[in-house]
Amino acid sequence: SRYFDVDALAESLDYDLEAASAFVAQRIAYEPYIGVMRGPEGTLSTEGGSSWDQAVLLAALVNASGGEAMLGVGSLSEADARRLLDGAFAQRHAVSQPLEAMNWEAKVAERFDLPLSNLDLGDGVPNTPSLADYETTARQIASEMAVTLKASGLDFQAQDAQRTATHLQALAEEYVWVRFRDTPEDEWTDAHPAFGMAEAPQVEAAKFIASTVPQDRLHRIGVQFHIEVTQGENRTRKAVSSEFTRPAANLSATQLKLGVAPNLPFEEGRSTFFTPSINGVTADGGKSFDLMGNILSPEDAAAGPEIFRTVGNAFGSAMDGLASDEEGPIAPRLTGVLLTITSIAPGGERVEEVRRLTDFREGRPDDPAAAIAFDGVLEVDVGAENGVRNMKAVLDASAIYVRQLPYKLAFIAGDISGIDYSRHPAFDSSAKHTWLAALSSDAYFEHEVPEGIAVRSAPLVMMKRNLMSAAGSLAIVVDIQHNETLAFRKDADGHLQVSMEDALVHGIRDTLLEGELINVSGIPDWAQDVGGTVVTTSEGLAETPFWSQSGVAQQERLQGDLEHSGALLLPTGSERNWWRVDPQTGVVLGMSVLGGSEVSEEVTLLEILAEMFAGYVFANGIIGGTQHCAGAGSGAFEFCCLTGMTLSNIGVGLVGGGLANYVTNSFSATYALISGITFDVATGVVPVAGDLINDGAATICGAAFER
Repeated sequence: SRYFDVDALAESLDYDLEAASAFVAQRIAYEPYIGVMRGPEGTLSTEGGSSWDQAVLLAALVNASGGEAMLGVGSLSEADARRLLDGAFAQRHAVSQPLEAMNWEAKVAERFDLPLSNLDLGDGVPNTPSLADYETTARQIASEMAVTLKASGLDFQAQDAQRTATHLQALAEEYVWVRFRDTPEDEWTDAHPAFGMAEAPQVEAAKFIASTVPQDRLHRIGVQFHIEVTQGENRTRKAVSSEFTRPAANLSATQLKLGVAPNLPFEEGRSTFFTPSINGVTADGGKSFDLMGNILSPEDAAAGPEIFRTVGNAFGSAMDGLASDEEGPIAPRLTGVLLTITSIAPGGERVEEVRRLTDFREGRPDDPAAAIAFDGVLEVDVGAENGVRNMKAVLDASAIYVRQLPYKLAFIAGDISGIDYSRHPAFDSSAKHTWLAALSSDAYFEHEVPEGIAVRSAPLVMMKRNLMSAAGSLAIVVDIQHNETLAFRKDADGHLQVSMEDALVHGIRDTLLEGELINVSGIPDWAQDVGGTVVTTSEGLAETPFWSQSGVAQQERLQGDLEHSGALLLPTGSERNWWRVDPQTGVVLGMSVLGGSEVSEEVTLLEILAEMFAGYVFANGIIGGTQHCAGAGSGAFEFCCLTGMTLSNIGVGLVGGGLANYVTNSFSATYALISGITFDVATGVVPVAGDLINDGAATICGAAFER
């Protein structure tokens, strides 16, 4: 599709280099962040980008059209840098929303009298805050917070001018444009898409880049697993994987599935070794670990108990130690599993977020294996897209799901074993997107600044994970890892100036919105008295009642957040939530012991039923619709029918999935709860809905072809 695919766009432009240059200049808005965050497809899909991202897109279009392109890198004058920044506020084309215009969810919901998902955030949905509610509440909290911070000596407005000057200098030094030609015999043409249709700047190239973008100009995300081992009073951290690093532009088009799984099951559900995984395979440099903190290769761990007789004395007694409940007072023991997610900015600056996945510091539970097992999904959002790329991901994921569905049903019915189920060729590939809520969330995390703009200066990184609550139920956590934003507002002279208070609004709004991904409104928890104590030192933190009332895990989180940001605001009306504030940027995020998170433990049988019902409706609709459309007319008619039927069934799937909030990523966890119930109910209803949908698709296509 030309809405996100460079090759398709080049074809639609008839492989005309001048047309490609004009398209990027006119259709792709300049956004004042640094480096490559979106890449060619992401920049095309969001219809906006930095000078780097715009140039990368144009170069890709030129190359796809058979031409030759180079990136020019140089420094702008102060006047041109100011002109560039002010141009970011110029009138731009609205982001294309072809899928939103279809509004499949609303149409199907209206036709079948179904409630829309809470993710629609519409005024007509009972008990659902609208986007206006979030914006109003965020601004109210930001206004109160600014007063509290200023009283403590953190005056953001006084820093806006200096922040603006610093950012202008960075934009000037980071400027990139494109030099292209059709054939080697042609003269080079310079294009400056960041300036749009305005006058091009006078700039000299410090260098030209004819191949790949340098690593140090990319926004990247890194993921690494560690374990914490305690022996006596000493605690050490050991890496059990290498850092898995990928460009944010790549990750924005997919998901990272993270996990920690047992190697070998033993009696009473105990497991000897655990191995971290990324996207279903052992993490790069992955090591297996046990409850004593021993580490060895996954191959050795999978070989069984006998291997420990030959590995060496260091592991010779590991099995005996695990089998005994009377470990010595100085015996090493596993006290934690940690996940570090790092946002790496152009230039190499690293911002690390550490999450404790397992906490055995205050004792080991009866079933440590259940507490160690981890199932999570990492989402990277680089900006609000037009939705086409995400729809393709849904279609691809649905095709995989349809192939797998018969074996899932057979597994539920007990007709095939778990081993045969997991080893079946249908499961060799997995859906890239299973957390469908996040696919439509990016637009909700964007907002406008009155008389200004707001842009993400780094990727928004979110993680959804499953964990066992203290009561033994399944809890779902949505956790914002990183949310750096730059906001700009017009000053008295009409120039854009950094507005740190508007950055406050953006971070507060992120905090309020993240709960929507699991259908938990964050407004009641956060719209409270944000007055309270502002701390900027560890000593000051230790003297607060908030600290003394916190447990070990919460104190660790508080100290980590203080080191990360530089300041904490501890509300007087809360004992478990606080605000992390960066005094240098105005970036803020609501935090808790689990991170920047919202938690839902209300994963009921009905919700899981709704999710599986939605998937079954979709699969049944696709299968029935294919039969419905096949042979019904010309090839074009059949294509129309199949396309309409697929999209209609996706609409029902999304609506039904909204009832379940798509909170359950692990099918195995779902099956354990719904075995023998779900499909006894669903099979009586699904065929009716599927036939209605497919009749509609055939009717629409029939009317079109009659005309």
